[in-house]
Amino acid sequence: GGTFLSNVVNPLFRRFATKTKPFYPTVDCIGCGICAYVCPSGCIKMTAGVPVWEEDHCYMCMSCLQHCPRQAIQYGRRTANKGRYLHPDYRKKE
Repeated sequence: GGTFLSNVVNPLFRRFATKTKPFYPTVDCIGCGICAYVCPSGCIKMTAGVPVWEEDHCYMCMSCLQHCPRQAIQYGRRTANKGRYLHPDYRKKE
C-alpha cells in the first residue's frame, strides 16, 4: 500500500498532474495579487499587473483559484463556470 503510493504513484503524480501551464487569469483579473500572496509554493509572480505561473509544478492546492475575488483564475477548461469554495473557518484574504 504505502510503499507503492510513495514510490510509484507520487512521483508520477508530481511529474504529470501538477503542471502550472493550464492556470491562467481571465480578463476579469483586477491584478490584486491575492493569488500570489496565498500560493504556498511561491510559483505565482505578478508581472505587469497579472499573475504568471513561473514554476513548472505547484502543490495543486488551488488556493489561487479559490481566493480570487473575481473568480478570474482558471485551470484549463475544467474550472470555467464552476463555483469556488473556502471552508467557513478559513478567512478569505482581502
